[in-house]
Amino acid sequence: MLIYAPAHITISLIVAVLAGAGPVLGGLSLISALAVYYAVTERGDPARTGRRRWPRVANALARVAEPALAAWHGGLEVVHDALEDDDEWEAFCSRAEEDVRRLLSGPAPRPPSPSPAPSPSAAAAAASEEEEARALVRAPLSGTEPAVLGVAPHGLFPASLLYLGRLAAFRAGGACWPRGRDAPTPAVASAVMRVPVLRDLASIMGARAVTRSAIADALRVREREREEEGEEGAEERRQRRRGSNSGGGRKQRVGGGGNGAPYPPAPAPSAPSVALVPGGQSELIHTWRLHARRELVLVRRHAGFVRVALSHNAALVPVLVLGEAASLADAISLPKLKAKSIKALGFPVPFLVSGRFFPGSPLPRGGTPLRFVVGPAIRVARASRDEEREEAVAEAHERYFKAIERLFARHASAAGHGDVRLVWADEGPERKMVGRRRGEVEDEVEVEAEGAAAAFVAADASVTVSASLSGKEKAE
Repeated sequence: MLIYAPAHITISLIVAVLAGAGPVLGGLSLISALAVYYAVTERGDPARTGRRRWPRVANALARVAEPALAAWHGGLEVVHDALEDDDEWEAFCSRAEEDVRRLLSGPAPRPPSPSPAPSPSAAAAAASEEEEARALVRAPLSGTEPAVLGVAPHGLFPASLLYLGRLAAFRAGGACWPRGRDAPTPAVASAVMRVPVLRDLASIMGARAVTRSAIADALRVREREREEEGEEGAEERRQRRRGSNSGGGRKQRVGGGGNGAPYPPAPAPSAPSVALVPGGQSELIHTWRLHARRELVLVRRHAGFVRVALSHNAALVPVLVLGEAASLADAISLPKLKAKSIKALGFPVPFLVSGRFFPGSPLPRGGTPLRFVVGPAIRVARASRDEEREEAVAEAHERYFKAIERLFARHASAAGHGDVRLVWADEGPERKMVGRRRGEVEDEVEVEAEGAAAAFVAADASVTVSASLSGKEKAE
């Protein structure tokens, strides 16, 4: 499968050149070829602007990949679950409404000594705040609302980030994602946008680097390019027909069908959206535990994706991916060394994917169906003061991971993960890292769920929120 093999293709080409031409001549040839390659493909900064996106090819690849993935994994399903019948989620949302209403009302004024009856204007304002808080917490996602899809878990290679938004099963829509909405822009690790072949495939699929500027640029776009194959040609044909009907001094005829019906207007572009993995590569180093201990590990310390949603008035959409992380294993399990290399280089070393047939195979293992579970939209309350904004970010951050928790509890068994526990691996705030070795992982705070019953027991119920955008503007 091309989706999983780009890095292997690159390594094979390099080895073939060095073996055929010798280390000296082959090395010089590779340096020259790569210099020309990067000079041509880096024009326009595609990692930030998405300039090399090719919607027709991306849609064609997705149409081929969807049945192939379903056959290879033993099934592919997109499920929408708004958690409306989940009692625990409902109780959590009721508390969230109170928090959001308090944030919207601002600091409570000091009550006067005589307590007069509330004025009609004050009662109306309170009712308006209550209605707004309920909408922020419970309203479904609309087609005109910007969105940030938080996809979890990361796994070894989250290839689904590239093709998920273009799957027919996803575009069909449901309770949590409007039908026909444009595919979200994938935001991938910067290292992905540097490796030949892999970066070309990602660029064609519309991916951008997961940096603050690239995500902001993607969410500012309002007039999205038409992504359905042949749509541009259909619009041109309609324009030509209109022009031909206006000749000969006759009145221009708008209708073009045999029954004289007017041509339907072109559909308005939907609001932009971005798909990213909140846990980032910090979750990659824990993937071995899914195979060895049957533990699905998620990292909660990143909050940059929530701040991005707040700054662009976008909704957060939790997406739980079950089956993909189990399809690939790492043949070399050295989590501490990988954590250090990710900090220093931006990618894990050593890293040898082990798939089906033999170690190092890029082909994912079968037997576990792919299930993409789309959850309810989560919005960040807008506040005027800095401390209130941070509280709003923390509240939305907690609600996002609560949604992921409940989605896992409800769908784990159906996706072949009935014996898998959900584990939070929280790293402490940056201020607690002073005096520690760089790359060292904090002690884990585990919240476990036994299969679909999801009896979660938290050792520490607090949600640690820390800035995730580094000096390189990463929002991982």
